[in-house]
Amino acid sequence: MNNIIIGRYNKPVEVGYQGWIEPSDKSWIAFIDLKGIPTFYLNRTETGSVS
Repeated sequence: MNNIIIGRYNKPVEVGYQGWIEPSDKSWIAFIDLKGIPTFYLNRTETGSVS
């Protein structure tokens, strides 16, 4: 089982998201928008970018 990482942006309005949630293996990521609604990206490249 992986640890879960929760991050927050310093300037969420500029970024458009409050933060993110991802496992330590970075296999997926969820960005949390300004209203608290998550957007999941289940396919990530080796560098961690979403595809």
